[in-house]
Amino acid sequence: KRYIETIIGNVGAGIIATNPGGRIDTFNAAAAGILGIKGRNARGRDARKVLRRVGASGLAEVLDEVGGRREVARREVGFTAGDGRVATLRAVATVVGGPRGRVMGKVIVFEDVTELIRSKKLVAWSEMARQVAHEIKNPLTPMKLSAQHLIQARRDRAGDFDRVLEESVGTIVEQIESLRRIAVEFSQFSRMPERKPEWLDIGTVVEESLAQYECAVGLPVEIRKTIEPGVPRVRVDRDEAKRVFVNIAENAIQAMPEGGTLEVDCRRVTRRGRGFPRDGSHKAGAQYEIRVSSNETALRSRDFVEVAFTDRGAGISNANAGKLFEPNFSTKTHGTGLGLAICKGVMDAYGGEILIESREGVGTRVSVRFPVPRDRSDTAPRTRRHPGRKQSSRGRRPRRR
Repeated sequence: KRYIETIIGNVGAGIIATNPGGRIDTFNAAAAGILGIKGRNARGRDARKVLRRVGASGLAEVLDEVGGRREVARREVGFTAGDGRVATLRAVATVVGGPRGRVMGKVIVFEDVTELIRSKKLVAWSEMARQVAHEIKNPLTPMKLSAQHLIQARRDRAGDFDRVLEESVGTIVEQIESLRRIAVEFSQFSRMPERKPEWLDIGTVVEESLAQYECAVGLPVEIRKTIEPGVPRVRVDRDEAKRVFVNIAENAIQAMPEGGTLEVDCRRVTRRGRGFPRDGSHKAGAQYEIRVSSNETALRSRDFVEVAFTDRGAGISNANAGKLFEPNFSTKTHGTGLGLAICKGVMDAYGGEILIESREGVGTRVSVRFPVPRDRSDTAPRTRRHPGRKQSSRGRRPRRR
């Protein structure tokens, strides 16, 4: 008995034990400290009345929940101390059983988790604020590029200025609507915009995502696109897919500050034995020494639609390879470190994968892979482009066809 009393008296959690009649037998020092009542004043008295009197009616309710067929109850309850302090208590109550099913009493164990919850909330709000700030930056880029393109067209007195004006203003209005959605959704429930998946031609989404860079004035990076005809449609949210593509394109362009070529390929990949694509494209990755997947098992036996972004930047070091999808990790001076973490979350939701292959001094290839539904034959309409023909743009809009 002395051994048990010593343990109970020195644990950090509050412990109250009652007899079969509901009167307090055990009331340890931690319970006295949390509830602000001395143990000698509580022992022998009705537990529920004592708890309600000191403002811990929630603990009394947890005690009432156990008994009969229910032997354990767990809950977080509010508690208002005599000095006005408001706390959150995490409580577990159980029935103490004796021989032949006899009830010997009840025990409730509780601890003050107010600071723990506050700390977790602060971390969660901090991460949410960082994520929203990161998402707001995405629409600002096409707005800036469109405004710059409009100013340059005005200075050059372009003959098609009316068309440029209409397209640029249209892009700005579209991105303002995207900002409005983020603000409204965040204010309503502190979350990102609601996901609205639909059957989409990913090639078209790629075109829309890269359009802002093709009309950019003075962009030092040449963008070459190869979009395979007949790529199956996939069910995704258009804005989320564009967000992923823009994030990755931004990273690739920033990896080539002195200029270079960004190759963007969209195609269907069919699996064969041991997970290798039938077209043998796995051999193309031999030049890279780093290979990091956001979800290695997601597409192990599935066909997928792949959008690959290949740059000729500095590449990724071995030291940073394992941190690429971690929140708050960034190799850029002004980066938030949330870009790839957000992209990973989007692709995880669709059962997809982001594969990053890189080598220092060679460049990086980032492949965004969407699973092809097994029970849907819907494919994208055939494009006007010829298979394998590449289109390029360097700081200007492609000629109209």
